Amino acid sequence: MKTKVAAESSLHASLLVQYAYGMNSVAATPILLSEGDVAYPHYKSITPKPPSIKPQAPSAKPKPPPTLQQVQVNGLKQKVAQDRLKVQQLQAQQRQQRDVKKLVKQRKSIAKILR
Repeated sequence: MKTKVAAESSLHASLLVQYAYGMNSVAATPILLSEGDVAYPHYKSITPKPPSIKPQAPSAKPKPPPTLQQVQVNGLKQKVAQDRLKVQQLQAQQRQQRDVKKLVKQRKSIAKILR
């Protein structure tokens, strides 16, 4: 796959591609393009610098970080929620096991009747 990269040098272009696509992803040495190259008509559409990103103004006053006590309380609340979920899953599993046992008993009784 041919990829166009705007960089100051071919080494810089290789590093940018490796950063974006992973190590050893550059199969060939990058070639420096000039404005006169006919084979690369899109050269002029490559911008040397990406447009700058302006920070957004905060819509409200930022909340202060939580205190140690608030972090502990939140951690305990999350643990309680996880434990409740585990209990529900265990109860559902036990219900399923009971249903399977009932079904096996019913099948055995039906098999005895049919004999």
